Amino acid sequence: MFSQSIYHTFQRYRTLKTHTIKALPIVILMPHSACNCRCVMCDIWKDNKNLKQLTEKDIEGLLDSLRKFGTRQVVMSGGEALLNQNFFRFCEILQKSILKSACCLQALLSKKMQPHL
Repeated sequence: MFSQSIYHTFQRYRTLKTHTIKALPIVILMPHSACNCRCVMCDIWKDNKNLKQLTEKDIEGLLDSLRKFGTRQVVMSGGEALLNQNFFRFCEILQKSILKSACCLQALLSKKMQPHL
C-alpha cells in the first residue's frame, strides 16, 4: 500500500512537470447537462434545450481509463446530476470498481431522492 501511494504521488508529479496526464486522482463527470434551477450566478439552465446525458455504456467505457490513471474519486456534478434517471446506477457501477463517488447537488430534488442518497 505504501509503495502504491509513492508511485501515485510520483505519477501526479510527472503530470505537473511534463504536461502529459499520468494521474487523475479526482474526475468530475456531468451526468446531465440540464438544470431545473435558475440561479442568478449560473447560466447552465439557459442551455437546457441542448440536453446531453451520460449513459451506463459511457460510464462503463470510462472504467479502464479511470483505473489506468489511478482515479480514486468521481464527483457527479452538472447541471443537476439527479435529473439523469440512471444516476444511482452510475454510482453502483463506480462503487463496484472500488471508486468513491460524490455528488454536487443544488438540493431541489434532495428531499425526493433522500432515501437513495
